[in-house]
Amino acid sequence: MKVTKIHGGLKFRQSLWMKDYIEENICKRKIAKANGDEFGVMYYKLKNNAVFGKQMENVHKHMRVELLRTEEDKKIRRLASSPLYVGFKAFEGGITAIHMLKSTVTLNKPIYVGQAILDISKAMMFNFWYGYIKPRYGDKACLLYTDTDSLIMWIETEDIYKDRAERPDIFNLNYSGDLFLMKDETKGNPIGESVCLKPKMYSVLPAGHDSKTSETEADYEKELEEEEFRKSRGGIYSTSRTEYRISLTEDALKDDTELRKNVKRILEVIVGLLKDRALGSEEPATKKHHVEEIIKKK
Repeated sequence: MKVTKIHGGLKFRQSLWMKDYIEENICKRKIAKANGDEFGVMYYKLKNNAVFGKQMENVHKHMRVELLRTEEDKKIRRLASSPLYVGFKAFEGGITAIHMLKSTVTLNKPIYVGQAILDISKAMMFNFWYGYIKPRYGDKACLLYTDTDSLIMWIETEDIYKDRAERPDIFNLNYSGDLFLMKDETKGNPIGESVCLKPKMYSVLPAGHDSKTSETEADYEKELEEEEFRKSRGGIYSTSRTEYRISLTEDALKDDTELRKNVKRILEVIVGLLKDRALGSEEPATKKHHVEEIIKKK
């Protein structure tokens, strides 16, 4: 690429204005870890991680909530007829919360800070893969899964731990909280199985895990859908100051392949339904029933 003309640019000053804050949290996290304080370890980690989220906060999604009494029906109607109206929530005692979008938005979050954090993270992961892994292992290294600050890789080598010990400038060998170094999240325990479907949705099992190896593809698909990757959790939830104890069963691992297939089938049926309706055919009712069956199945 050859740049022939520059139409404009940005000029800015930068400094290490968050260095003291970040380093203090890292130091306190190390102390908490040495003392076996699990809460402190997670607390000081969150204080650093929350910086990214708060800098990237989308203020366009902020809302204005007004609490009104039932007898203020005129004001309730006026707010409900506004284009900024989103919805309402009724509480006991004749109190209603009206949810409204803000008419004006103040862009007071330094999004460029969060973007810089993300850019630096991606650059470091890029340099690690293309600057060290690929030159060292070539085609014997395969990238299975990526996240913001982590990788799952398949590497063919005689001793990966020996290779890692040769580069203390790249790898964190003592599992401390030092910055800018890659560490083994499994702490020396090799990964035996890995299922990676999409970002934030994967399963990693350590080597030696007791799992079936002679099952058929149909058996494995059944496990995926019904047993192996289902998670049950319970909790106490509150709605309008009424508490409920609820037990939920969730799919821990599930992609949206079947959902996309069904959406495509539904769209095909609807297009056919509209076409038949335009021609005056009697088939639309049957196709409408077919759409309902597809939806019920899912």
